Amino acid sequence: MLTGYFSLRVADTSVSFKVEEYKRPTFDVTFEPVKVEYQVGDSIEVVGMAKTFAGAPVQNARVHYNISRSYAWFWRFMGRGSARWEGEAMTDADGKFSVPVHFEIDSDRRESPLWYYTYNIQADVTDGAGETQQANLSLPLGSTSMVLNMDNLPDNLVKEKKLEIKLTAMNLSGEPVDTPVTYQVVEMEKQKDGQEKEGRKVLTGTVEANKSFVPEAIYALPSGNYRLKLSAKDTQGRECTASKNFLLFSLNDKRPPFVITDWFYQDGLEFDAASPATVYIGSSEKNVYLLYDVFAGNKRLESKRIELSDSVVSFRFPYKKEYGDGILVSMAFVKDGRLYSHNARIMKPAPEKKLQLKWTTFRDKLRPGQQEEWKLTVLYPDGSPAEAEMLATMYDASLDKIYSAHKLDFGVDFHYVVPLTYWNTSYMRNAYLYVDFPLKRLRAVPLEYSELIIPSTGRMEAMVVGYGGSPRATLAGALKIRGRSAANAVMNQEAVTDMVLQEEMVETSAQEKVEMAVLKNWQKQVIYRYVKTLRKRHSFTHSSAPMKKVKSVFPLYYPKALPDGRLWAWHIPGMWIMER
Repeated sequence: MLTGYFSLRVADTSVSFKVEEYKRPTFDVTFEPVKVEYQVGDSIEVVGMAKTFAGAPVQNARVHYNISRSYAWFWRFMGRGSARWEGEAMTDADGKFSVPVHFEIDSDRRESPLWYYTYNIQADVTDGAGETQQANLSLPLGSTSMVLNMDNLPDNLVKEKKLEIKLTAMNLSGEPVDTPVTYQVVEMEKQKDGQEKEGRKVLTGTVEANKSFVPEAIYALPSGNYRLKLSAKDTQGRECTASKNFLLFSLNDKRPPFVITDWFYQDGLEFDAASPATVYIGSSEKNVYLLYDVFAGNKRLESKRIELSDSVVSFRFPYKKEYGDGILVSMAFVKDGRLYSHNARIMKPAPEKKLQLKWTTFRDKLRPGQQEEWKLTVLYPDGSPAEAEMLATMYDASLDKIYSAHKLDFGVDFHYVVPLTYWNTSYMRNAYLYVDFPLKRLRAVPLEYSELIIPSTGRMEAMVVGYGGSPRATLAGALKIRGRSAANAVMNQEAVTDMVLQEEMVETSAQEKVEMAVLKNWQKQVIYRYVKTLRKRHSFTHSSAPMKKVKSVFPLYYPKALPDGRLWAWHIPGMWIMER
């Protein structure tokens, strides 16, 4: 059979599939992570390893490697190639081999302040039996040897939350670097032109990179705009820097944390019984008149007019039954001829449907043809035993090198909707609030009918009652079809046999009566053909019986000579999700 994409069609049903040349591998090749820092002019040894799927090293295998360098305008983007090298190596007694890499850039890029390169390494390993397997590794190269960052440091830092932050140091391959990081906090001062500049230094300190901590000294500072500046050195003493601006404030502040016309903050996106969602809005201006409205479902539940004068007001929202799926809080005011508006969506939390899976018995090293029984414990999110039915599937993991999208996605969707509103202004200096209330969605079983075959007359010959329609003037003959939904037949595993065809005459114009007379003979030739539409269900490798106890036990026969495998499982009734 030829390789490529194919489709198989039978009547009105079709399926697509891909054909690839495939021979089951006996070993795999990987590269070890590069954990050292490197920069232009540095040389490193990239270590690779060849092992069988049972874990034995592939010794004395021939290695042919290629190294290519490409230039890109942005970090980690692919660009045009600029250089290429190749070489040979052999695996040692542990199945390892080394690829030497020397980092250089094009001469015309040395004076540029920003440049990015990617070194791509490809290694082909051939064992004594002539089997060849391949591994690939990409190494980014930039103008610095390390990348410093501030994990979990939001733009708005709330004093009461006491969030942990982490000052990270990574080499260009994304591997963590153990090094001390010095930080400084400086005030940011706003200029008359709206730009900000650094002010006085208010805090300094040193912490270990890649370790989380609570910055108590930062939380003790007054509310305001600040900049966090980082500095660290790599193993060769080269300095790397980074910085980020943040706003520090307290939920108890009575006025905005800095001089601003419009200050807004939403604490919480969902209703929480322990900590209700709260919306904060304020202004440093005097005599600001705020328009405040709350919408839910198809109603406006609350409407207020509030005056602000260099102050902040807050609105707490514990859940109420009338909120339904959620609420939308609309706030707006006009100051000096300019409209300021905000919308805050607060949603009803979706129920937790993620099941907990724990292997009671599982072995990942099996003999070909061995019968193996695995035991799996399935629990609800609260830890109680789950009454579940499990579906499982398995495939040869070596196929991932040909086609890696084997994972079957399955999720539970809770369709929560709230009204949509926005404030707008017109050219006549009028301001108005637009409100769009959501439509109520009705769930109905789709209708399916047998096929209607008619001659082509250029006009619609039939309409489906209850599933849509067309203006009666467009009907030639006004033939209506009534039938039973085939969806119920699918559930009951039976054919649709009670479909009834009914003709109903519609008042027509004189011109249409003439056309109908011409088409009369054609209509007598209409042929109705019944086509079964039952859909086949997906088949799985294994389906266990409904579980009444804590554990689900299912036997699986290990396929002959299967080197490695992947397993997923789902529980469909009750819409619970399991994955392993």
